Amino acid sequence: MIKISIIIPVYNVEKYLRRCLDSLINQTLQDIEIICIDDCSTDNSLNILQEYAERDKRIRVITSEQNSGAAVARNRGLEIAQGEYLGFVDSDDAVDKSYYEELYKKAKEKDYDIVKCRRKNINTDGSISESPLNLNIEKFGRYFFTYEWQTGIYRSDLVFKNHINFPPECVKAQDCVFLNKVVLKSKNIALINNVYYHYYKRNDSLNSAKIPLRNIVSALKSAEIQLEDLNISDVYEENKFNYIYLYLNRINSVLSLTLFQNDSYEAKKLCAEWLINNFHKCKDIELLSKEFLYQSLLPLIKKRKYERLSRQLNKYKNINDINELSFGFIIKLFYFLWKNRKKRIVFWGASLFLERLIKKYRISYKNIIGIIDKNSSRAGKKIGNYTIYPPKKLKDLKPDLVLFAIKNYNRLVFNEVKEFLEKSEYKTDLINIFML
Repeated sequence: MIKISIIIPVYNVEKYLRRCLDSLINQTLQDIEIICIDDCSTDNSLNILQEYAERDKRIRVITSEQNSGAAVARNRGLEIAQGEYLGFVDSDDAVDKSYYEELYKKAKEKDYDIVKCRRKNINTDGSISESPLNLNIEKFGRYFFTYEWQTGIYRSDLVFKNHINFPPECVKAQDCVFLNKVVLKSKNIALINNVYYHYYKRNDSLNSAKIPLRNIVSALKSAEIQLEDLNISDVYEENKFNYIYLYLNRINSVLSLTLFQNDSYEAKKLCAEWLINNFHKCKDIELLSKEFLYQSLLPLIKKRKYERLSRQLNKYKNINDINELSFGFIIKLFYFLWKNRKKRIVFWGASLFLERLIKKYRISYKNIIGIIDKNSSRAGKKIGNYTIYPPKKLKDLKPDLVLFAIKNYNRLVFNEVKEFLEKSEYKTDLINIFML
């Protein structure tokens, strides 16, 4: 029996295809099939596929009559896949030699729906970094598996019984739709950290810095489908904070990954329409409003001011240009700091948000005695007048209260810090800066 079907869409990747195929035919797990769908390549990609298929009978080559995109190609692969699990590799990437053996071995331990490994990012300059996503999934659960979908294998029965595939109308981010559907339907996930998917960054890929308007439309459609699937799931009833996190995740992706990858006003207008329409489809608008990262945009979104929001977004060239802080927030913060001016205060989290807050508003209260951050590489550095310390220094600083200042995973990380403080030798009050 075929244990894993590996599906690879191929289009004009002759420079990278051999690297990909070599990493697959040399897998320590032998019971695999490698389904390659050539999407009318105009270079030598098809010849390379046929060459490898003659050498290794596990490779199945499908040719398309016309170029239809990765979604259609992957769906054709799904139609003929016979494996117990499904895997996906991009034709310009590669995997470790024991990649699928380790994933499959873990999957069979408890019949997991999904098993995910780690990813190495190989940049165009040759530098390599490792993704921390597995740590977040381990801490907060499977719903935080929102990207890096190639790093997993998925139980075939789960995919086929729920009629999960790739939306052909989405040129960009159709893989996110697939992943979102599988995760929402899954019952469990396992993580392994000893093998890697090798993700090679390319300047000419669909994920490059600037993308055409048609890809903006595609990404917005993808995010809309993901929110529709989220709304018909039981996630809100299970845990409303997981639901809000997933909702915010899609909104943030529209802003950070889509809005600022196209400079046209038309792109800003499309994003504004998407933001307003989908914000009001949320099951808990009150909680979404509280957790929303970009408070200065909130009045325009809540009042459905399409044109004004479009003009506002058109002013920004980068996600960090958005004024996340409403005037009301700043007033509350300064009042809080003044009211507690006789108390020793530390910030928790040397975040970009905190750095911009301190520098923009020139915060220099003498009773603020430092910043705590878990990233040891930042220890000893400064933001404004304040030194960054590791958590173990808390008992030496002896603050009267800790002001939590991390925006990403806000409530979840806040609870983690709260638990840390409760277990530590030094007891102090913890206050969320976003809930003043």
